[in-house]
Amino acid sequence: MERMYDWLNVSGVLYLRDGRRIGPGMKFSAPLSEVPGAFTDTIKRLDVGVEEPTPSPTLSLPELAEPETVEPADAVPLAEPHFVVEERQGGGWYDVIVQATGEAVNSKALRYDVAWELAEEMNNGDITG
Repeated sequence: MERMYDWLNVSGVLYLRDGRRIGPGMKFSAPLSEVPGAFTDTIKRLDVGVEEPTPSPTLSLPELAEPETVEPADAVPLAEPHFVVEERQGGGWYDVIVQATGEAVNSKALRYDVAWELAEEMNNGDITG
């Protein structure tokens, strides 16, 4: 059986490892193993002529390796826009076309400014002609 010590909590609320709640200013008895190491500076041992408590062992964090310096890759040229604006036959109506397949992304014909905005948005702001 471990030796019991008398303690005074001089700070806020603390919880012992056995689950007891110790309020500020409360006196209590507990073995050193029941007192969490983080609270050894917030309690005062009342036993006279007995050695000072040693804090509970703490876990040490492993040393972290220095991160490697990564050189940026060579710049990749931007691909041609994937969406282009093409005029339908007459009447000032346009389609936004997937350049690779030639299919329209819009189901109804669009005016030029609306088609241009849609194509620009779909190309992330990169559109030509």
